[in-house]
Amino acid sequence: MHALRAQPSTSLWPLVAEFCLSTFWAFAFAMSILLWALGKFVELPPHIHIETLVPPAFTGLVLAMACLLQFALSIFIDRRYESKLAGALYWVVWYPLAYWMLSLFTSLVSFPKVMLKLRRRRARWVSPDRGIKALEKS
Repeated sequence: MHALRAQPSTSLWPLVAEFCLSTFWAFAFAMSILLWALGKFVELPPHIHIETLVPPAFTGLVLAMACLLQFALSIFIDRRYESKLAGALYWVVWYPLAYWMLSLFTSLVSFPKVMLKLRRRRARWVSPDRGIKALEKS
């Protein structure tokens, strides 16, 4: 009877860690840009003043480390399916330009919207009708 029970082959914790890093990165990036822009108009205390967003600055290093951790986690997750993925690391650095900007804006909008909602309900996907039911009735 025990042989029939399905055993998960991998843990989903790396995916949870990647989501957490992505969300952290989105908010760290947005906060860095906000503080940098605010510092152009208002005198900020030295501990939150951001001189520049390039990597030698602390905020740039935080963003770069989050980026490298996400790349490492992605390679860890996909290593079984894509054994030569590490060789593409040079080209992978351009990928965030499109994907992370989209992820940044969706995280900044949706995460607070969901987490600060007063009514707690289960989220359920309702698939749009693609005409399959109309064919069955005919």
